Amino acid sequence: MNKATRELAINEPLGDVADSMVTLFNEVTRISKDHGISPGILHIPPIFPNTWNREQEIYHDNVDEIKLNEFIKTINESITQINSKHYTSPIFAIDFLTSKRSHNKRKHMKNMHTIDGVHLNQTLSQKWLLQIMKSVALKLYNCSNPNYVF
Repeated sequence: MNKATRELAINEPLGDVADSMVTLFNEVTRISKDHGISPGILHIPPIFPNTWNREQEIYHDNVDEIKLNEFIKTINESITQINSKHYTSPIFAIDFLTSKRSHNKRKHMKNMHTIDGVHLNQTLSQKWLLQIMKSVALKLYNCSNPNYVF
């Protein structure tokens, strides 16, 4: 984000970003395990920078939102693979992608689930918080269960 204008833009090739994110996620997992911690990396929700930019009165659509959200989907697949050995992240994008209320899912995702293209509305924020709480509660239950094996 440009701090002066608050414009969201992509300034690096997505492939480079993906490689560094996966490396970082793997490193966090390795370091955590070295300290007896079993981390879970949460999935990244879809975002819509052009909608955000219009909220900032920036009216050129410089970001290919479809390409960006396909990239996020790929990163989330990597997160699922990294987490698969010890944690299951709630799949937040499912709430965007399985909506039955709109034939134009891209528009529906932005208008029904975000307040500005980036930040979730209150209803979806609460739904996702409950998903996280259930996931953590299940993890805590499994750790305290003597029959549970990592």
